[in-house]
Amino acid sequence: MVKRQSVPLARWFSILALSAALASAALFACTPRVDAPPPEVPGHSEPKPSAGPTGAIPDAPPDGIAARRGGALVVRFLDVGQGDSAIVATDDRHALVIDAGPPEGYRRTLLAARALGDATLDRMVLTHPHADHLGLLPDLLTRLPFERLLEPSLPDAHLPTYTSALAVAAARHVPVEVARRGQHFALGAHAEVTVLSPREPLIEHTRSDLNANSVVLRIDHHALPGDSRFLFEADAEEATERRLLEDRASLRADVLKVAHHGSHYASSDALLDAVSPRLAVISCGAENDYGHPHARTLRRLEARGVIIARTDLEGDVTVTSDDHGLTWTTERDADKGELRAPGKGARPEKAP
Repeated sequence: MVKRQSVPLARWFSILALSAALASAALFACTPRVDAPPPEVPGHSEPKPSAGPTGAIPDAPPDGIAARRGGALVVRFLDVGQGDSAIVATDDRHALVIDAGPPEGYRRTLLAARALGDATLDRMVLTHPHADHLGLLPDLLTRLPFERLLEPSLPDAHLPTYTSALAVAAARHVPVEVARRGQHFALGAHAEVTVLSPREPLIEHTRSDLNANSVVLRIDHHALPGDSRFLFEADAEEATERRLLEDRASLRADVLKVAHHGSHYASSDALLDAVSPRLAVISCGAENDYGHPHARTLRRLEARGVIIARTDLEGDVTVTSDDHGLTWTTERDADKGELRAPGKGARPEKAP
C-alpha cells in the first residue's frame, strides 16, 4: 500500500514535478568521465579526532547548529538500481546528496538534484568509493554547484572514477572534507548532520575494508512535534556495527537506510534493537545478482514490526518530516508478500 502524505515543500520541491523530471531523464546524455590523475585538492580538511575513548557523540550539538524547532525536511531515496543515492532537502532551501548511485542511475540523481531549483547544495557525500555508490560522480561535480565534497579518504581506493572526482573537485575549487566520527554540520536552520563512522583507527582486514569504513550519517530534524532521526548506514558491515554499538544512544532513529542493500553482512539483531526504526528503506536493484535483500535481514526487520520500503519494488521512497510528524510515499505499490520476499540472485552475497 502506498503511504499518503501532504507535501509541505510543494512551492519548490514538488514531488509531481520531480517524478515528471525523472520520467524524462532519458533526454539527458551523460558527459564522458574525466580520467586525469588528481592534483592536490584545495581546501582539503583533515579529520577531527573522535570524542571520548569510544568515540561517544555528545547529547547536544555544538553551539549554533540547528538551535530552532520547526521547518520541514524531505528525504528521497532514489530508485537507481543496484546502488545507493538519496537527496535530503529542507524547506529553507538547503540540500545534500548522499551517494551518486551506480553509473546507470546517474540521470535520476542528476535530475532529482536539479529539481531542487536554486536550493543550496551544501554537500555531496560519497560514503565509500565502490562503483554502485560512486557512479559518475565526476560528472555530478561538474554539473551541480556543490559547496563541499564529504568523503572517507580511505587507503587503497584507487578507482579511476574516484581519483577523477577529486580532480574535478580541485579544478572547480570545491573543498574536500575527510569524514570522521564526531563531525557535525547544520543543514538549514532546523536540521543537523552527524558523522558516526568511520573513526580512527580505520577498520582493517575485513571482508571489505571499503565497506567497513563507509561514512555512516545520522540526520536529525528538529520538527515542532519532536525530533525525527534518519540513519544512513551506507554499506556498513558487521565490524562497523560492532563499533557503532559502543555508543548505542547515538543510533536511535525513526528511519533506517538499511546497510548494504539488505545484505546479511549487516543489520544485526543488536544494531536493529539499538536503532529501533519505524521505517526501514532498502535500496537495491530489481532481480539483482546478489540476492539483495537477504532473507535473514528481512526476517529481523519483520520480527520487530518495522515497516519495509524497497526501491526495487516500489520505486522512489520519499519521507517527509514536518509539523504533522513523519510520513512517506512510494512511487509504486507492492503487496506485503512481495516486500517480504528476498532477492533471487545468481551470485548471492558476492557483492563488494
